[in-house]
Amino acid sequence: MRNSLQSQWLEPEAPTYGWLDHPGQRLRVLLLIFLLPSLAIGYRLVQLQVYRQAEFTHVFEATTTRIVEIPARNGRILASDGSLLAVDEENFELWVHYRWLEEPPHPDWLKRQANSRLSRRQRRDDKQVATMTTTLLNERRQLWERIAHVTGVTPEELDQARQSVQTRIERMKQAVLEKQIQQQPVTEQPTRSIQPTRSIAEESSPHAVTAWLDWGQKLWQEFQHELTTPPPRAENGPLILAEELEPQRVLDTLPKAAADEILAHPELYPGLEVRVRHHRTYPARQVASHLLGVRTPLREEEALERTKQWPQGDPLDYRTGDAIGRSGLELAYDAQLRGLRGLKRLTLDRRGQIVEEVMTREVRHGADLYLSLDVEVQRTAEALLEQALLPDVIDAPGDSSTNDVDNPQKPTRLTSPQGGSVVVIDVRTGQVIAAASAPGYDANVLTNPSATEWAQLTGDVRRPLYQRVTRMALAPGSTFKPLTAIAGLEAGMKAQSAIECAGYLDQPQRDRCLIFRHYGVGHGSTDLSDALCQSCNVYFFKLARMLGPSPLVEQARQFGFGQLTGIDLPFEQAGHLPSPQTNSAREPWYPGDTLGLAIGQSRLQVTPLQMARFMAAIANGGELLTPRLKTDQGPLLVTSFAETSGETTRTNVRKPSLAPQTLKEVRHGLYRVVNDAQGTAYKTVRLKEVEICGKTGTAEAGSGVADHAWFAGYAPASPPRYAIVVVLEHGGSGGKEAGPMAREVIRRMHQLGLIPSGSLAKNED
Repeated sequence: MRNSLQSQWLEPEAPTYGWLDHPGQRLRVLLLIFLLPSLAIGYRLVQLQVYRQAEFTHVFEATTTRIVEIPARNGRILASDGSLLAVDEENFELWVHYRWLEEPPHPDWLKRQANSRLSRRQRRDDKQVATMTTTLLNERRQLWERIAHVTGVTPEELDQARQSVQTRIERMKQAVLEKQIQQQPVTEQPTRSIQPTRSIAEESSPHAVTAWLDWGQKLWQEFQHELTTPPPRAENGPLILAEELEPQRVLDTLPKAAADEILAHPELYPGLEVRVRHHRTYPARQVASHLLGVRTPLREEEALERTKQWPQGDPLDYRTGDAIGRSGLELAYDAQLRGLRGLKRLTLDRRGQIVEEVMTREVRHGADLYLSLDVEVQRTAEALLEQALLPDVIDAPGDSSTNDVDNPQKPTRLTSPQGGSVVVIDVRTGQVIAAASAPGYDANVLTNPSATEWAQLTGDVRRPLYQRVTRMALAPGSTFKPLTAIAGLEAGMKAQSAIECAGYLDQPQRDRCLIFRHYGVGHGSTDLSDALCQSCNVYFFKLARMLGPSPLVEQARQFGFGQLTGIDLPFEQAGHLPSPQTNSAREPWYPGDTLGLAIGQSRLQVTPLQMARFMAAIANGGELLTPRLKTDQGPLLVTSFAETSGETTRTNVRKPSLAPQTLKEVRHGLYRVVNDAQGTAYKTVRLKEVEICGKTGTAEAGSGVADHAWFAGYAPASPPRYAIVVVLEHGGSGGKEAGPMAREVIRRMHQLGLIPSGSLAKNED
């Protein structure tokens, strides 16, 4: 060795050096041994910090997005005087963040809350952390005491509500955990193989060399895996549901004063939210319930149908549970009344804290709908109808005290009418002033009816849900005679031309005047004015026989019978206008059909609204109006109903061929019906304050069934302002039952200042 003692007398041998014998070489090797792992570690650090940083930090930087809905209010429906007929009432709900109601508090949440109130130095002090934790627990206790005080709910009830929410969420967590366990695959635990001790002979064999190489390769792979792979997370880590990071509803109904207090002092109520839910109510209850209709929650299957109808998105954003218009104006103007909810996108960090708020859609409240409806007139009409439907016994047969020659021998009625309707429209514009149907119902009941309430409504044989203004099609009886008169005058007949009435047409047993059945006499020589005044059937029978059916049918068609009026209400019925052209071989047209049509019988059926429009046309000079409930008054956001709900664009139609003298003669006859001592409505309809024009009608409904009672007219006589129609289904005499109701409605309109006074000096008693 180089360090051994050497003798100068010995012959030195040539030195032999190994590559590690030099100290410098050994230092280089040692440095390389330390440098290579350091380089590997450095390379790995650079790789993790620079190139693969996102793979490990995305968990901490990951955010979730949640869409929060801002409820919108549906538009109101208001009458002409501004009184509310339909409105969304605000219902406040109390929502509390789950961590603030959880008992006992979640330790991680409690720690984060405490740390958020401490500085970094204070967080290292366990005593200060414990003190802040105690403070937080006291704040939680005081928070619930404050909630109980401001809401008026007892602490016991609040504890019960909190426990109910916590039980529900814990049950959800347990179900998720059980499902995860069931879906987790069963894996075998890896076992390390222990290499047996090998002998020198075995280690020197070729197979031993190969085994050592394989073992070295596996050792290197394991080393590389341990160095480059992060440790796996524990499979039994805490499960956190989304509901644990969100507010939960604790109180369904919150007093407005309490809601204002919580919203005004958020620092005193951490973790609390006040949410608004709108509920449709009808303050007037039964008033105009048939016209208003109802809004009820959208069912799931209906929401799916809307999704199929609008695959790109429902333009009104209807979802399951949203209140949608089902009938009446709520349905007709649903697109205008519907409020569009706002949408806000919240970005949350992994702890559930809000880091960003973006309003993606502004809330849009529904537009208000203003009606031409007069609430007082509507209420009066409905009250009169309800009174008329009460069970009552009317006069015995043969009572002629009312001078009602339409039906002087009506049988004694021991039951009330099945239903009725009153319609009042402006003869100048077609605006509907009143449109009452009876029997009625409380619209609030239909928003969420109980089983008993629904059974009562649907089981009533009088059909209280039936909209009689636009759907009840009945024979009009003598109220149709003015149209027959118009057809005769337009065909060239002179109003002063007299027709002899013997009380019957051909035979005493049929086609008779009612005065003949009562007194056995006829009207004698009768002109058009007399025929309308005294409701002479024979006059119109002979007139129809001279004209034939075609002029009658044509004039009826031009005045809108057998057609929809175009009113802004859904499900309107057109009635039925029979004609020889539309009759089939199964139902041929007989000469008697022409006679029946002339007096409003046969197979003719009209609605109260059609008859009101007909009377308005007589009063305004022949203009056939399109009835309307909506008016343009008020701050409407949607000005065109046609743009939103597919409204018919039909406009008012003036009959160009109608001679002014024709309507003048008919109006004179209608004036005499009420204001002439021989008129059928003289004793039951005439008013001293207002001159009324009109026509009574008693339409036969079949043997064994009471007749339908009609009155149709307008007021005042000059200048006409409002057309009115009253009809009682199976109500009996038009002059005695329907006429007085029309008089009382007009009297109320006069009291309200809608109709000015008129002189009736010549007709005073």
